[in-house]
Amino acid sequence: MPNDRVLPSSEAALRPYMLAIKAAIRTYDLAEAERQCRAALAVARSLDPPDPIAVAHLLTSLSSLPHLTAMTARLGQRTATPAAVLPEEAEAARLEALALMETHAGPESSELAKFLYADATTLRMAGRAAEAEEATARAEAIVAARPTADPVANLAAMMQRSFGATLGAGSGPTDDELEAAVDACRAAVEEEAKAGLPPSLFHGSARSGFGGALMALAMRQYGAGRYRHAEASAREAISLREGDLEMSSGPAWSIMADALLAQWKLREAWRAYRRGRALDRERWAGADWSIRWTMAGAGLLAFFLKPFMRRSINATINRPNREELP
Repeated sequence: MPNDRVLPSSEAALRPYMLAIKAAIRTYDLAEAERQCRAALAVARSLDPPDPIAVAHLLTSLSSLPHLTAMTARLGQRTATPAAVLPEEAEAARLEALALMETHAGPESSELAKFLYADATTLRMAGRAAEAEEATARAEAIVAARPTADPVANLAAMMQRSFGATLGAGSGPTDDELEAAVDACRAAVEEEAKAGLPPSLFHGSARSGFGGALMALAMRQYGAGRYRHAEASAREAISLREGDLEMSSGPAWSIMADALLAQWKLREAWRAYRRGRALDRERWAGADWSIRWTMAGAGLLAFFLKPFMRRSINATINRPNREELP
């Protein structure tokens, strides 16, 4: 059977680089992210035993840098340092990563399905919608053949459907489908913890996929008026991402602040809001002043207005099992 996951020995060797890459991307220092990514690739290619899956994941990170560079320019990040990866090199890295996953994970592997979902997201954001649909269809066929074989792959399918729906490509999962997928992934995370496996920072791991899905679920629960559930999901996401994966999570803090505010837990909501704003300020430190002031003002105004808007929100969103406030 092919090895379709990053080896534990590779995780240990590459973890410092992965943390450095994520930290650099979070602050839009894409030149540093590129440097760390190339250094990690050099280490990964020389590992003994060889680990082509780790190489594939790092090639994917390298291939995403031109898109991130373009995005920072659109967001007005004046102090962002652009990556020097040319589009031609990025495309070659993407194709090499795909070939490695197909060869070493296997053409029917759930790891390949998760890789294809991530690739589809990159392709969509690059404006290559037709290729994104092809990658998504191929991944869906793999997951559909074994829907319970890998809860992380199933959750990735849900998230890709949700992302596609926001871009007008199909319909997203129902709340029940997403919650069931999150519960199954939670069980996988707990099994990893019981087995003593270290938390993986690579895309497609149970912990990394679970953190993002919890945030998506919290937003849905908040929108449906299920504020206590939204608070619990956001707290779980924060605990996982900041405690286990060593990643900051400003959006999760903001979601939790909204859920707390909707329950009139004002002091807790204010603390959560300030924590989220501190993390967002770190991320947006290099943006144009107009963007920074607009975001800060809109966030503060929304924080104080949301308690008075909750009735209209509850009345507008007609879903079952709402937890309307008195």
